[in-house]
Amino acid sequence: EHHRRITTVREVAAKLGLPVGVLGDLPGPKIRIGTVPGEGIELHAGQDVLLDPTATESKPGRTPVLSCGYATIGQDVLPGQRVLVNDGAIRMLAVERAKGDPAAALRCRVTTGGPVTSGKGINLPQSELSVTALSERDWACVQWAVQHGVDYLALSFVRTAREVLDLKEQLAGMCSVDGVGGGVAAAIPVIS
Repeated sequence: EHHRRITTVREVAAKLGLPVGVLGDLPGPKIRIGTVPGEGIELHAGQDVLLDPTATESKPGRTPVLSCGYATIGQDVLPGQRVLVNDGAIRMLAVERAKGDPAAALRCRVTTGGPVTSGKGINLPQSELSVTALSERDWACVQWAVQHGVDYLALSFVRTAREVLDLKEQLAGMCSVDGVGGGVAAAIPVIS
């Protein structure tokens, strides 16, 4: 379907005599809340929450347990660092990290509450994560983009300049002078 869209855009641009660049967005790894029962769990400011990578389902309670799909969250996030859920609608601060067990839960304190439902994204803007910006799926998308004439790539989960440079180096080896790889755009979110 993406190839059909690119072809259509290129055909229309050619008919109109307009230059059009095609941007491919590489999604990067996804860190998400796992299964949450029913209509979700309401979190309140001041409440403690456990983000647990070993939980199969989230559980409400005095200290809710939210299952999450990031195995080392309890090791990678330091006390005082922000934990944002649902595009920052829910904000928390890490208060206690796992000791010794990389699969242990992370205790957070809610600063801005709201409902949490299944599959919501988790953003860890201040943490140095052990996951890389480019997953195996992203590298497959890069190859597809080169094969289908995508002009630019956006890298959405950037932690270091090295990750952008690695992508640019790979593209240089995959693209001819007349080919793709006009540039790489890196989204580095600043969430206050």
